[in-house]
Amino acid sequence: MTLAVISTGDPAHAASAAIPFRTDAAVAPAAYGMALTVTVLVLAALVGMFVLARRRGWIGASGAMPGIAPKAAHGIEVKGSRRLSMNTGVHIVAYEGRQFLIVESGRGTQSTITALEAVAHPGDEA
Repeated sequence: MTLAVISTGDPAHAASAAIPFRTDAAVAPAAYGMALTVTVLVLAALVGMFVLARRRGWIGASGAMPGIAPKAAHGIEVKGSRRLSMNTGVHIVAYEGRQFLIVESGRGTQSTITALEAVAHPGDEA
Protein backbone atom coordinates (compact mmCIF):
# COMPACT_ATOMS: atom_id res chain seq x y z
CA MET A 1 0.00 0.00 0.00
CA THR A 2 1.30 3.41 -0.87
CA LEU A 3 0.43 6.65 0.81
CA ALA A 4 -0.02 9.61 -1.44
CA VAL A 5 0.90 12.98 0.01
CA ILE A 6 -0.86 15.93 -1.52
CA SER A 7 1.20 19.02 -1.20
CA THR A 8 1.36 22.29 -2.96
CA GLY A 9 5.04 22.45 -2.26
CA ASP A 10 4.74 25.50 0.04
CA PRO A 11 5.30 24.57 3.76
CA ALA A 12 3.97 27.95 4.97
CA HIS A 13 0.64 27.34 3.26
CA ALA A 14 0.33 23.87 4.83
CA ALA A 15 1.04 25.19 8.36
CA SER A 16 -1.41 28.09 8.12
CA ALA A 17 -4.23 25.93 6.86
CA ALA A 18 -4.03 23.46 9.76
CA ILE A 19 -5.64 25.36 12.70
CA PRO A 20 -6.74 28.96 12.56
CA PHE A 21 -5.68 30.65 15.83
CA ARG A 22 -7.49 33.58 17.39
CA THR A 23 -5.78 36.84 16.60
CA ASP A 24 -8.01 39.27 18.53
CA ALA A 25 -8.14 39.63 22.34
CA ALA A 26 -10.60 37.44 24.27
CA VAL A 27 -11.53 40.38 26.52
CA ALA A 28 -11.50 43.92 25.29
CA PRO A 29 -9.01 46.14 27.17
CA ALA A 30 -11.77 48.60 28.05
CA ALA A 31 -13.90 45.84 29.65
CA TYR A 32 -10.87 44.53 31.57
CA GLY A 33 -10.08 48.04 32.86
CA MET A 34 -13.69 48.61 33.92
CA ALA A 35 -13.87 45.28 35.80
CA LEU A 36 -10.59 46.02 37.59
CA THR A 37 -11.77 49.53 38.53
CA VAL A 38 -15.11 48.28 39.92
CA THR A 39 -13.35 45.56 41.93
CA VAL A 40 -10.91 48.03 43.48
CA LEU A 41 -13.74 50.47 44.34
CA VAL A 42 -15.86 47.75 45.99
CA LEU A 43 -12.91 46.53 48.07
CA ALA A 44 -12.08 50.11 49.11
CA ALA A 45 -15.73 50.65 50.16
CA LEU A 46 -15.71 47.46 52.28
CA VAL A 47 -12.46 48.44 54.01
CA GLY A 48 -13.84 51.95 54.60
CA MET A 49 -17.03 50.57 56.18
CA PHE A 50 -14.99 48.26 58.42
CA VAL A 51 -12.77 51.14 59.61
CA LEU A 52 -15.82 53.35 60.24
CA ALA A 53 -17.54 50.58 62.24
CA ARG A 54 -14.43 50.13 64.40
CA ARG A 55 -14.12 53.87 65.06
CA ARG A 56 -17.79 54.14 66.06
CA GLY A 57 -17.42 51.14 68.40
CA TRP A 58 -19.84 48.90 66.51
CA ILE A 59 -17.23 46.14 66.37
CA GLY A 60 -14.25 45.48 68.62
CA ALA A 61 -10.59 44.98 67.73
CA SER A 62 -11.15 41.25 67.25
CA GLY A 63 -14.04 41.80 64.84
CA ALA A 64 -16.71 40.78 67.35
CA MET A 65 -19.51 43.04 68.53
CA PRO A 66 -18.78 44.45 72.02
CA GLY A 67 -21.24 44.07 74.87
CA ILE A 68 -23.05 40.96 73.68
CA ALA A 69 -23.52 39.58 77.20
CA PRO A 70 -26.80 40.60 78.86
CA LYS A 71 -26.54 42.83 81.92
CA ALA A 72 -28.34 41.69 85.08
CA ALA A 73 -31.12 39.78 83.34
CA HIS A 74 -33.23 37.89 85.91
CA GLY A 75 -30.63 38.41 88.63
CA ILE A 76 -27.81 36.87 86.59
CA GLU A 77 -24.80 39.11 85.99
CA VAL A 78 -21.77 38.22 83.88
CA LYS A 79 -18.75 39.57 85.76
CA GLY A 80 -16.16 38.62 83.17
CA SER A 81 -15.36 36.29 80.29
CA ARG A 82 -12.13 35.11 78.72
CA ARG A 83 -11.46 32.91 75.75
CA LEU A 84 -8.71 30.38 76.60
CA SER A 85 -8.55 28.78 73.17
CA MET A 86 -10.69 28.55 70.06
CA ASN A 87 -12.95 26.01 71.75
CA THR A 88 -12.69 26.84 75.47
CA GLY A 89 -14.00 29.83 77.41
CA VAL A 90 -14.14 30.84 81.10
CA HIS A 91 -16.93 32.99 82.58
CA ILE A 92 -17.53 34.41 86.06
CA VAL A 93 -21.26 34.78 86.75
CA ALA A 94 -22.98 36.28 89.83
CA TYR A 95 -26.40 34.99 90.89
CA GLU A 96 -28.22 35.71 94.17
CA GLY A 97 -25.09 37.08 95.85
CA ARG A 98 -22.88 34.12 94.91
CA GLN A 99 -20.27 33.89 92.19
CA PHE A 100 -19.76 30.93 89.90
CA LEU A 101 -16.87 29.99 87.63
CA ILE A 102 -18.10 28.40 84.41
CA VAL A 103 -15.68 26.67 82.05
CA GLU A 104 -17.21 25.65 78.75
CA SER A 105 -15.68 23.73 75.88
CA GLY A 106 -16.98 23.48 72.35
CA ARG A 107 -15.62 19.99 71.84
CA GLY A 108 -18.20 17.61 73.18
CA THR A 109 -20.17 20.50 74.70
CA GLN A 110 -18.83 20.13 78.24
CA SER A 111 -19.36 22.64 81.03
CA THR A 112 -17.95 22.78 84.54
CA ILE A 113 -19.58 25.06 87.15
CA THR A 114 -17.76 25.85 90.41
CA ALA A 115 -19.02 28.10 93.22
CA LEU A 116 -16.38 30.64 94.21
CA GLU A 117 -15.83 31.31 97.89
CA ALA A 118 -14.78 34.72 99.21
CA VAL A 119 -11.06 34.78 99.94
CA ALA A 120 -9.78 37.26 102.52
CA HIS A 121 -6.59 39.04 101.50
CA PRO A 122 -4.15 40.35 104.14
CA GLY A 123 -4.73 43.99 103.09
CA ASP A 124 -8.56 43.71 103.27
CA GLU A 125 -8.87 43.95 107.08
CA ALA A 126 -11.14 46.80 108.12
